[in-house]
Amino acid sequence: MTNYIKSFKISHTFKEKTGVTVKQYISKKKIHKSVELLETGKFSVTKVAQILNYSNVQSFSRTFKQIIGVYPSKYLKNLNSGLNL
Repeated sequence: MTNYIKSFKISHTFKEKTGVTVKQYISKKKIHKSVELLETGKFSVTKVAQILNYSNVQSFSRTFKQIIGVYPSKYLKNLNSGLNL
C-alpha cells in the first residue's frame, strides 16, 4: 500500500469517526488555543498567529472568524471591554 493510500484511508476514517476532516480538527484546536493565548492579555493578534504557525495574520484572522464568529481584533476589543462572546 502506498503512503498516499494509507494517508487517504486514515483521513477518511478520521472524518468518519469525528465528523470533521483532519484539517478542520487541527484548525479548531489551533483557534481554541489562540483564544487561551489572547485571554492572557500577554500576546497581540500578530504574535498569536506567529506562535501557532499561521503563514500570516490575515490567514489566522480569517480562520478565527470562521470558527469563533468574530475577528480576533474584535474578540480582544470585546474581552477588554468586559463583553461576553
